[in-house]
Amino acid sequence: MEEHSGIPYPDGYSYTTVINCFARSIVDRKAKKARQILDKMIQSYAAGNTAAKPQIYAFNGVLSASAHTHHTRFPEERLEAFTILVSTFLLLREWTEPNDSTYILFFQACERLLPKGHRLYEQVIETVVYSCVRDGQMSAKVMHALHNIAPDLAQQFEKIDAK
Repeated sequence: MEEHSGIPYPDGYSYTTVINCFARSIVDRKAKKARQILDKMIQSYAAGNTAAKPQIYAFNGVLSASAHTHHTRFPEERLEAFTILVSTFLLLREWTEPNDSTYILFFQACERLLPKGHRLYEQVIETVVYSCVRDGQMSAKVMHALHNIAPDLAQQFEKIDAK
């Protein structure tokens, strides 16, 4: 950890640990709280705390918090979590590259936060699948997650992969 006047600044590991605590918690609005920590991490890095550079694990922690918001009884909280999911996924690309866990978490969140048959459901999933393929992250684990949420789409990609 870097220090200023003898007081240590949080490093990336510290920020990521707090984000993951929110992701695994039962608190309300956990996706928002996790994202706020990520934003503080980014601000700290921008202010010169080089030990706080955001890594993939911090972004995936926010995606996980979004994916685990589905237990809420408030529909507006699920919508907020979905908005945080998408904005964090887009922000991630400014800092690092997604990995297969990123895509698995994204697909899980979509399944849990968007009702099947929702006009955005298939459109979002398909767009992100193409991104996953382009990034070279279509692993067996990602394909399994895709089978769970969009079996028809998964079969299309299996046919493409078989060629």
